[in-house]
Amino acid sequence: MNKELYKGLTSKQAEESRRLHGSNILTPPEKESLFKRFMQTLTGPLGHLIPGWQDGDSLVFILELAAILSTAISFSEYYGWLGMPVSPDGAKVFFEPAGIIMAIILATGISFLAEVKAEREFEVLNQVNDDEPVTVIRDGSPTRIAKKDVVMGDVIILSTGDEVPADAVLHEATRLSIDESSLTGEPITTKSVSASSDSTATYPENHVYRGTKVMEGHAVAEVYAVGDSTENGKAFTAAKIEDGKSTPLDEQLKRLGILISIASVAVGILVFVGRVALYLHTDDTVSMPEIIANILQSLMLAVTLVVCAVPEGLPMAVTMSLAYSMRRMLKTNNLVRKIHACETMGATTVICTDKTGTLTQNRMQVADALYREDDADALRLCMAVNSTAMLDGDSVLGNPTEGALLLWLRDRGVDYSALRESCSIAAEEPFSTETKYMSMTLSDGTRLVKGAPEVVMAMCADFDIPRDEAEERLRQWQKRAMRTLAFACGSGASLKLIGLVAISDPVRDDVTDAIQTCQRAGIRVIMVTGDNRETAREIGRQIGLNDIDNDIVARARPLDKRHLVEQLQQQGEVVAVTGDGTNDAPALKAAHVGLSMGAGTSVAKEASDITIIDNSFTSICRAVMWGRSLYINIQRFILFQLTVNITACLVVMVGSFITPTPPLTVTQMLWVNLIMDTFAAVALASLPPSAEVMNSKPRNRYANIIDRSMAVNLIGTSLYFSALMLALLCSLHPFDGTERAIFFTSFIMLQFWNLFCAKGFKANGEMRFKGARAFILIAVIIFLGQWLIVTVAYNFFNIAPLPPLTMLYVVAATAAAVAIKHCFIRLAKF
Repeated sequence: MNKELYKGLTSKQAEESRRLHGSNILTPPEKESLFKRFMQTLTGPLGHLIPGWQDGDSLVFILELAAILSTAISFSEYYGWLGMPVSPDGAKVFFEPAGIIMAIILATGISFLAEVKAEREFEVLNQVNDDEPVTVIRDGSPTRIAKKDVVMGDVIILSTGDEVPADAVLHEATRLSIDESSLTGEPITTKSVSASSDSTATYPENHVYRGTKVMEGHAVAEVYAVGDSTENGKAFTAAKIEDGKSTPLDEQLKRLGILISIASVAVGILVFVGRVALYLHTDDTVSMPEIIANILQSLMLAVTLVVCAVPEGLPMAVTMSLAYSMRRMLKTNNLVRKIHACETMGATTVICTDKTGTLTQNRMQVADALYREDDADALRLCMAVNSTAMLDGDSVLGNPTEGALLLWLRDRGVDYSALRESCSIAAEEPFSTETKYMSMTLSDGTRLVKGAPEVVMAMCADFDIPRDEAEERLRQWQKRAMRTLAFACGSGASLKLIGLVAISDPVRDDVTDAIQTCQRAGIRVIMVTGDNRETAREIGRQIGLNDIDNDIVARARPLDKRHLVEQLQQQGEVVAVTGDGTNDAPALKAAHVGLSMGAGTSVAKEASDITIIDNSFTSICRAVMWGRSLYINIQRFILFQLTVNITACLVVMVGSFITPTPPLTVTQMLWVNLIMDTFAAVALASLPPSAEVMNSKPRNRYANIIDRSMAVNLIGTSLYFSALMLALLCSLHPFDGTERAIFFTSFIMLQFWNLFCAKGFKANGEMRFKGARAFILIAVIIFLGQWLIVTVAYNFFNIAPLPPLTMLYVVAATAAAVAIKHCFIRLAKF
């Protein structure tokens, strides 16, 4: 052991190194300016024609086409082009195209700002890795610092499961294997303190690199490169890596949007052709300018129909729902690392959970010990020397089980560090989940062994503790759900059992209730642990697992956990897995949702989708609740928006044959679809989760997002609203000015009240507003917005001002109509 190496840097030296060589942070790639990115959203499907640009939203392109057509018609009416009569309204004819342009800028702006905000939230989440704790030697003592605070010259201590924080040269290494797949594609690379003799090797054998993972063994290394200067940093800078995935839910909604868009375009074409043909058939004496004017008006009507039907608010609703859920889940100790996990957790049917740290408190302490006084010194030596843990005050650095042994020694006045310094290590065999023991051989030939009792006792030829007594005591401890260790010493293969220790880890106070909550929600909980079956069964009994024989997997090895996950998935289960160690990474990766623990290794966290900051099973239940509530909120928005779109489409399509001009203008429909739906997306996406969702079974994640109850509600409400609006249209003569204002306001208010109905969907229709401040605020904004339109901005919407009393009548009448519809729905359930 190099004692000089263990002095490390002083605090002053660390600051000087940081000043000279920089911090251990990768510089993010440069991004396009916000202005350029915003302009790209306006290019539609033609964006790729501009060098270095990408395509924008196709819907925006359609709206821009509507603005161009509307502008052309307005100029024709103003100047009398194409033989059209000059409009007596003068400059007012330009209010509609101006309103369309303003609405396009406002709607795309809101969507763009929402995306930028979500992107910045993801950047914050991606920076979490820089705060991961790393063990270094500073001022002569081991301490934990953030990964970003590592500097050149730092001495770092690496153990199994750690992520290498910076490029470093090895000074001590014991059976060290590194996963260098992130750099070279090699999953396992053996490392040693000697330089590689293989000239074909990609990297020297005595170097370890930032971002790689310690798969086995432990080491001491000295940092020689940090941040952008590391091999990982060079690759990052060259590649300009961007990480973005579309969720399964996104794909599902895109398919729904494409289907509706195709249908709306088809209907628009039919209406365009039908109106032009009908016009030419009924009057064959019209002039060419009149035919052109009719074609332009019919084209505007077709575009209006497309605008009515396309669910442009869906992507925004999903983005805002996921972003909102991610922020709020963080407050419940769920750090979402991969966005799809928000929604997928709601479909979980099985949770495979670790025992230690999740179901238990992970506060390891020696509860009992069995040894002969003559073996006390040998037992203490084995505990102190045959260990990779360290103490930093009352904190344990390293394995918590080994730390409990060091704390036990300290409580008895034994200085573990002094015992370590008095020994010279000749050989080491680290603990592995396969062998279930670890050993050290001293320079005098003494071998110290520690591990699972059944394994260590099978290696012993001699017993200072009678074997019958040892086995009986082990059974008693295991029945009390204690972790047991056996200690042996000797020479070579000739070992003697010198002691047994029981380590307790109490069950968390909230676990039993959390398990019951999952079971009521139709989620099966399986405890997977490396402990023996007796210990596992006792913990299962304490936490209330219903079927102990089928819900517990004891003495599990790493691949056993992954195989279990794969078998459950083959049976159609949606599986979530918890894990905190490197050995859990395969299962975390294989699961639909991997849940790492806040106190877990970097490897586990990288393999996971969500990090449970407080290591609590209750937080996992909250993640399920959020996932289910998020999905329902999205369903609510789909129900609301499609009701608006279908009603508007039917009213415009049928109404265009009742009146010579469309019953709803393009500007009015932009208020309905772009402004009102945007607000509705925020209102419904921000609804708080409900604990009631945990009283039903998990949904089928492959089922159609529009389920039977939604379809019945959607079709019934759309036909009902359409019939009301068409009846109102037929009763309003002449359809101009004030009558158009009444019709437009009636349509808006029907959907305003329908927003409340959508909120009550899958909530037994109850109107509870606790925690729904955003919903209430947005409802007020929509109402006041419509009031301002009919009293101030009426010229932009081609309507006359509406008297306050008439506005009051419209509000009352539409509320009564929606209330009648709501009563019919309630009665239909009986």
